[in-house]
Amino acid sequence: MIYQYQKNSVLKHYIKIFKNKLTSNYYISEEGILLSTGRTLSDKYKLLISKKNEKIISDYDNKNNNLDYLSNADLEYTSIMQLVAKRVIQNKEKNFSEIEKIILYCFLCINNIEVYLLESDKHNNSKLANNVIKTLLSDYNSKNTNNEMFNDIYYSDDEIIDIKSFHLYEEETKKLEKFIQIFKPDVKEIKIIKQEDFSFYHLKKLFVYENYNVELEYESSGIKQLVKLFFYLMNCAKGKIVFIDEIDTNINTIYFEKLISFFKKYGKGQLIFTTHNIESMNILKKQTKSIVVIGNDNKIDTWVAQGNKSPITDYATGAFPNSPMNIEDFDFINIFFGEE
Repeated sequence: MIYQYQKNSVLKHYIKIFKNKLTSNYYISEEGILLSTGRTLSDKYKLLISKKNEKIISDYDNKNNNLDYLSNADLEYTSIMQLVAKRVIQNKEKNFSEIEKIILYCFLCINNIEVYLLESDKHNNSKLANNVIKTLLSDYNSKNTNNEMFNDIYYSDDEIIDIKSFHLYEEETKKLEKFIQIFKPDVKEIKIIKQEDFSFYHLKKLFVYENYNVELEYESSGIKQLVKLFFYLMNCAKGKIVFIDEIDTNINTIYFEKLISFFKKYGKGQLIFTTHNIESMNILKKQTKSIVVIGNDNKIDTWVAQGNKSPITDYATGAFPNSPMNIEDFDFINIFFGEE
């Protein structure tokens, strides 16, 4: 991942996770933070600190980097970022070295990012590895750990949650209820059906209407999508960076436009999303470099406002280089009728 640390200062962080086939345990095989020495993201990078084979290597200029405590740490299962973050939190004197500030900056950036993928685009092995990385990086704070827990299981059809966290679940469900009622006012309440299992609850959501009730499993695909997106949208509204794949899936166009308009005007975070709904382009056209199109060659082109130009018109007419819209109706003739 790449971050802008200060003006004209770009950082790159990488982490490699390895699975032990004998024990099925995951551990960190390599990790590093680099500083760009050029003016573009593709330029050369200078190594600031790295960990490989449980050894710390630091080429940072400042000799007083205060990183001696890392040499005695469990680097196989703990990220450099996590160790530094814990030290910063526990250090009452607040006398941190520059390298510690850099590492903490990367750590805080990572813990402010959420990613949502459609079920069809999820790859279990990749998702598992990503969860391992997030756990290794965010274990320092119980609140963040709870957020990750809700992120993964909160809005499935059948949920299992620690009894101690149930009050948080109830609070979030009340917020979800108000959110859903904006789109579907006839939903009177969202009840929680719970069944105790030792120190856990098995939970289901029941949507209460005037004359009938519906479990989430049997709700419409549109409601299910809104329920799944709620956690991510809430985090974005409060200041996190959120990536959502095909955000408009199963959501009414008008509702979708109002959501995007909200984040444009009032959201405190940054929402990055892919969509097939071109109407959202009109909402974002006045925002600098907010619309990008992925061409057939997988290259990204940014739409730039010029006079009365319309992003929808440019997209629909294939004005973008290698636009996926560079097709005509007669292109299908040979496919459907063929050569006889």
